[in-house]
This record gives sequence, structure tokens and C-alpha cells, in this order.
Amino acid sequence: MGSLACIGAFVYIHMACMLVTDGMKTSHAVCPPCTCGRDIRYEGVMVNCTGLRLKSIPVQLPVNATTLLLSNNSLMNLTDHVFQHFPHLRLLDLSNNSIFVIHENAFHGISQLKTLDLAFNHLVLDSKTYHPNMFRDLTELEELRIVDNDNDTSRPLATYPDQSLKLLTSLKVLHLDGLPADFGPGFGRMKDLTNLTLSGKRGYCHLPVLQNSTFTNVPTVQNLRISSCNIYDSDLLTFQPMKHIKSIDMSDNRHFGFTNFTSSTYGLQNSSLEKLNINRINLEYDVCIHLETKHIQHLTNTPLKELHLDGNGIIGVENEAITIMPRHLEILSAQDNKFQFGRYIFHGFALTALKFLDVSGINKMPPMPFFKRSADTRPFPLSSYIPVPPNLEVLIASECYFTGKITPGGLMTNNIKRIIVHDNFLTALNGPIAGLNKVEQYDLSNNILEEIGKEYFSENNSVSNLSLANNILGGALAKDTKGYMFHNLTKARLIDLSLNRIASLPRHIFTGLKSVEVIILKDNYLQSFEVNLPTTLKRLVLSGNKIETLSRDVLSQFDDLPKLQLYLRYNPISCTCHGLAF
Repeated sequence: MGSLACIGAFVYIHMACMLVTDGMKTSHAVCPPCTCGRDIRYEGVMVNCTGLRLKSIPVQLPVNATTLLLSNNSLMNLTDHVFQHFPHLRLLDLSNNSIFVIHENAFHGISQLKTLDLAFNHLVLDSKTYHPNMFRDLTELEELRIVDNDNDTSRPLATYPDQSLKLLTSLKVLHLDGLPADFGPGFGRMKDLTNLTLSGKRGYCHLPVLQNSTFTNVPTVQNLRISSCNIYDSDLLTFQPMKHIKSIDMSDNRHFGFTNFTSSTYGLQNSSLEKLNINRINLEYDVCIHLETKHIQHLTNTPLKELHLDGNGIIGVENEAITIMPRHLEILSAQDNKFQFGRYIFHGFALTALKFLDVSGINKMPPMPFFKRSADTRPFPLSSYIPVPPNLEVLIASECYFTGKITPGGLMTNNIKRIIVHDNFLTALNGPIAGLNKVEQYDLSNNILEEIGKEYFSENNSVSNLSLANNILGGALAKDTKGYMFHNLTKARLIDLSLNRIASLPRHIFTGLKSVEVIILKDNYLQSFEVNLPTTLKRLVLSGNKIETLSRDVLSQFDDLPKLQLYLRYNPISCTCHGLAF
């Protein structure tokens, strides 16, 4: 019995060791010259052979690999059955190699593959490179990337190899180089294709004219990206075949312009479009560009919720153009334009569904290469009485060259909760400003603020987060012995006063902060700190000042704040007998 017990124990230990070893192989398998680890997404082994200058695929890699990363190597030729040792493969990354030949049966044996990345190789989009049966075994492939392969502009009659691609009937996401050709009938078999990208941002795309027949055979596409594709013109019914379209990105086609864009939207009338990106479709130095009613007339009856118009040099908008905007529009981005003050501003109330508005970068367009921007440029002042959309929640106007003081005024009834106007040249905030009682976050950092009037923040304000970093409020704060500046900020939880040239603070400066939890005073000139601290305070940041020691009174306050985190890094703390108590 003793011998049997010993044998049983030996067998048990041996099996346990085998199980542990197998587990280690799964999570930290040895597979030189590559590295292996656990593939959480596909519950298998991830093999990473990235950037090893490989000219061929190592044969000793784990057969249970589910992800194989072979990008940034020197592969040139994918021979028949080269991946048959990896039957469980789900993701294969072959990007950034020198592949110019793929044999007919190269992908044989990896029928469970979900994602294939062939970007940045030398695979010309033609029937010679893509054998009709090349993708025959990839019956479960859902995502394919072949961008930045075909940049041969000498083939004006080039067509997509749809006889090969038509076998990918499970494909959902397709990234291709953009050819001046229609998508052939083979694409019609991709019934699940929802995302199509032809962007030349990182690849090659040349679509000089969008024709009525261009997208006829891809009617299931919901998200289309044709940015940086050298688009010059468009037929009227270009997008009409795309009955399920939800998102279109046509940005960075500088020669397209608003007029040709208008033609392209004719086929989008009454479509399902929800998001449209037409950033930078006008020439960079065009002048007197207006957004006119005719430019958006075909979008009026669409369910458009998000519109991007960045970098188009717009100086004004027709009044009617605002009133006919899609009634469901919630997000409007118009950064880096040249908006001037005009009557169209007083029609903002017509955008009843708008929640997010970003007009950052007014007058920020790059100067002509042979001219310098005038130092006397002065946009309209922020103190103007401006109606706003009634349901607006976020207003961003950063880097707009706004100058001078905010003077007493008001806004129409609104729902604004966040105002972000950092990186301007505002010098003072004076109030009261009616209509800002719902604002919870202010970002006024990186201005040149020297003054904040005691009535700027109304008694019924909702401010919880206030960033005043990188201004010059040190002098005003030193004079505010009664704490008037922040007296009404009873709901504020965070105050950031970093980089404000603060040399001293009055004892009662924070008296009105009844709910504050974080006060940031880093990178100032404070040599001492004799301030009454709110009992709600949890974090006080005094880093980067000139503090040598703290008084007994302040230390006593800290004792009454047991949850307080105090930051004193980068201060010349004195280690002498004089500061022993500290």
C-alpha cells in the first residue's frame, strides 16, 4: 500500500506540474525570435514579431496562436499554405512590409480569421496581384485593411479587384486605396459591409469626380470616409444608392468647395445621415467665404445630429442658413474659421436642439507665407449681447484672439453648463452677466486676466469647477482682503490658480468657498501661507512656490482637516531649528 501511495503521489505531482507548465506556455510561451503572451480578446496566444526585420515567417511559433503580429518587417512574398500551422488565428497583422506577391493559397487553413491588415505594402489593386481565389478560405473575415499599397497614377483605367474581394461575404470593415473607379458588382455580395474608408490621410486616394455610379454596389455602407482624396467635383446622385448611410467624412479635399459639396448632397435628401464632416474643403487662402442657405438646403430634412465645418475660412453665415439647419442638430464644430460679427449671430436661438458648439480658432488661420499677421487685429468683444441656442450645454471659444474686458450684459435663456475660453487675451471679468446661472465649469486659463469683479459670479451660480491657471491675478488677489472675488462660489469644488504670479494671499480670500475640495496654487511666488481654509478642503497644492516653513496657526488648521492631502514639492523648505515645529 505504501508503494502504491508513493506511486499515486508521484503521478499526481507529475500531472500537476504538467498542468502548470501548460498554463505557463499559454501566458508566457517561448517562441524565439518573437515574444508570446496571453491574447485576452480571443482567449489564446498573442505572438508579437513586430520590427524584427524578418524575411520569412518563423516555423516554430505556437500552433495555438490566435493573434500574429508581423508588422514592420521585410516580408516580400506570401507563399501557398504559409499560415496553415495556425488554424486558430483570428488576427493577422502584415502591415508595413514589402509584400508584392500573395499566392493563391496563401491564406489556406486560417478560415477563422477575423481581421487582416495588409496596409503599407506594395500590393497594386488589380486582378494580377489579387488572384480570384486568394480570399476563398477567409469566410469569417470581418475587417480588411489594404491602404497605402497602390499609388500608381499611371493607370487611369484602374479598377478594384472585386472578383477577388467578392468572396469576403462576411466583411464589415474595409480600408482601401481610393481609385478613380466605381465599385464593381462583386462588392454587391458584401451584404454586411458597413464601414468603408478610402482616406488618403495615411494612404493613397484619388477620386477627382464622385459619379452617380461610384457607390451603386455598396448600398449597405453606413459609415463612409473619403477624406484627403483630391475630390474636385460630384454628380447630383452620388450618395443616393447608400440607403443606410449614417456618417460621411469628406474633409481635407481643398479643391472641392461649398458649391460642389452642395451638388453631392442632392442625393442625401431625406436620407438617414446623422454625422457629416466637411472640414477644410475650401482653399486655405480663399477670401470672403460665406456659408449660404443653398449650401445646406439638401440637409434640412435629414436626421443630422453632428456637423463639422472646421478650417473653411468662413467669415459669415446667411441668416436663413441657420434657420433651415437640420432640426435634430446637437453638435456643431466650426473651429479655425474667420467669423466676423454679423446679424446671423442673433439667429442662434433657431438651433433648438444644439447642445455643443465649438468656434475655437477664430482669426487663427495661418498667415500668407509672405505676410505677417498684424499685431493690431481685434475681433469683436465678448461683451456683446449674443443670443444663444436655448438648449446649448457646452460652449468652446478657445484661441480666438478675444481681447479686453467682459462687461456687464446678458445671454438669452439657455442651458449652458460648460464655458471654455482658454488661450485668449481677456484682461478682466466684470458683471453681472445674466443667463450664466447654470454654468458648472469655467476654463479661463491662459488668458491675461488681471481682475475679476465681485459681481461677475452671481449669487445663484452653479460653478463647481473653475480654472484660472496661467493668468496674472496675483495683484487683485492680494488686495481682496474681504474675499469678494470668490464670495458667491459656494458650490465650487475645484479652484485652479496656478501660474498667477501670486506673492501673497489675504487670510479671508477663500471664505466664500463653502464646498471646495481642491485648491491649486502651484507655480506661484508664495513665501508664506496664512489663509483660513474651508473645512471641506481635501487637497491643497502649493508645489513650486517659495515656501520655507508654515506657521503654527496653519499647521493647527491642517490638524482639523484629517483628510487633507498637502503638496509641497519644489519649495525651498527650511531644515533649521527655526522651523522645527513645522
